[in-house]
Amino acid sequence: MAKTAEKLGLTQPSVTRSLKKLEDELGVQLFHREPNKITLTETGKYAVRQAKKLLDSNLDFSKDVK
Repeated sequence: MAKTAEKLGLTQPSVTRSLKKLEDELGVQLFHREPNKITLTETGKYAVRQAKKLLDSNLDFSKDVK
């Protein structure tokens, strides 16, 4: 989390809260949390794949419109 936070220019607690909020909003667990370790659940892996498709589609849309 610390590396992710640093890369995004955020604090680690901010990233952690944002991920928990996303899980709460979706009503699903996206991560397995263990001391000093976090991994994606199968649902989390699915969410990542779908988010990538959505972002790629948005980029394609922007390019096509321009």
